[in-house]
Amino acid sequence: MTDRRPKSKKPRGMTHEEISEIVLGQMYRRRVAYKAVKPDMLLFPYDHAVVMLQKGITDQERIRAECGNAAVDAPLAATENLHDGGTNWLSILEKKYNDTALVRALREEADKVEQGRDVDAKRIHETLMRSSSDHQRPTRLDTIPDDQRPFIQTGLPWLDEHVGGLPTQGLILVTAPPKTGKTSLGIQFCKAFAAQKRESVLYSLEMTDREVARRAKELLVPSKQRRYISIKNETLNVADIAYHIAREQWTRASLGEAPVELVVIDFADLMIEEETNESETAAIYRGLSDIAKKEMLPVVLFAQPNRSWVGGICRPNHTRYSGMAEAMSKLIFTLHNPCTDFTGQANNGGELPAIAGRAYICVWATREGFRIHKTDNPGAIPVSWDGEMAWGAKSLPPHWIRLSSVAAPPMERRRK
Repeated sequence: MTDRRPKSKKPRGMTHEEISEIVLGQMYRRRVAYKAVKPDMLLFPYDHAVVMLQKGITDQERIRAECGNAAVDAPLAATENLHDGGTNWLSILEKKYNDTALVRALREEADKVEQGRDVDAKRIHETLMRSSSDHQRPTRLDTIPDDQRPFIQTGLPWLDEHVGGLPTQGLILVTAPPKTGKTSLGIQFCKAFAAQKRESVLYSLEMTDREVARRAKELLVPSKQRRYISIKNETLNVADIAYHIAREQWTRASLGEAPVELVVIDFADLMIEEETNESETAAIYRGLSDIAKKEMLPVVLFAQPNRSWVGGICRPNHTRYSGMAEAMSKLIFTLHNPCTDFTGQANNGGELPAIAGRAYICVWATREGFRIHKTDNPGAIPVSWDGEMAWGAKSLPPHWIRLSSVAAPPMERRRK
C-alpha cells in the first residue's frame, strides 16, 4: 500500500521565512511552548505574533487583525501535514537567525570599506561566534571524564601551599585599597607562569606598557621569561577584552603558537564609566566569568574597595557591587597592609599586626573548597612587602592566620 502522506520538510535549503512559519505554526498547535521562542529570531510579521502569544493573546482572529492574515494562515499551512521526525526546529531557527545576522554584518562592514571607513572587527567576531555556536543539549554526567583538576600549580609558594594554586578556569577576584601593590602582584602571577614557559596577558588599563615593563624589571623578571608575558594597555570594556582574548587565542592557534593560559586585568574600576548603575557594573563580573569559562583559563581581576571601606582589613563585601562579584568568582582574595593603612581604624582586634616589611593576602572564599586549610578558614597569609619590590613569593611565619573573628562570606557559609 502506497503511503500518500506528504513527505517531511527538510531543514537543509529552507529559507529563514519558511523556518519562521514552521516554528510559529507549532506554537499555534501547542507543540512548542510560547516562552521557548525569542520573538526577534522570526521574520516580520511572525515576530509580532509571537509577542502576542507570549502576552497571553491566543485568539487567532485578534492576531490576524494586528499582524495580518499571513501571520496565521501561512504558519498553520506549513505545519498542517508536518512529519518532522523529532527535528529540533527551535535550534534550526536559532542557527538560521545567527547566519542571517552574520551575512548582514559582513555586507554592512563591506559597505564601510567601500566608503573608506574602518571595519568594526568586534561586531564581525561577535556575530561569527553566535553563528558558529550550535545549540547543544545538556551533557550526561556519565559521559564526562573524571580527570578535571580543580587547581593548577602556579609556582608561587604562598598560593600553591595554602590554596592549592589557581582554579583551572574561572574568575579570581582580588580587592585591594590603593598603594597595596595590585599591579606588582599581577606581574608576580605572570612571572610565575613565565617561569614555567606558560603564556599570559596582562591588561594594564592604567599604566603604559613602558611603565609595566619597568615594573617587571624592578620585580626581577628574567629577560628570557619576558617573551611569555604580553601587555595590553588600552582602556577596554568587558566586550573588548572578550573579543581580544578570543582573537588572540585564534591567532596563536593558526600560527602554531602556545595559547594564553592566564589573563590578569588591572583593574576593574577603569572598565566602567564614572556614573553607572549596578547592573552595568555587575555585567563586568558576569562577562569576565563567561570569558574564563569559554576560554578555559583563569582570569585574575583586581578591584578597589567601594566607599563603605573606611580602613582596616578589606573584606569581600567591600568590593564594588560585591553581590555579583562574590557570585561569579571562583576565588576571592583581599590585600591588607597595616603599615600603609593610615585610616586610624582598628586592625580587627590585632589579628593582623603591623610589622615592617610584611603585609597580608587574605583568602576569603574558594568555590572548590579549602583543600589545605579545611578547618581554619578563612585566613590570611603573611608575605614580605617592601613597597618597591612589593609582594614576596613565600609566606612568612606563622604562614597562615585564621581570621576567626571575621564572618565567612556567603559562598563559604553555603558550602558548610
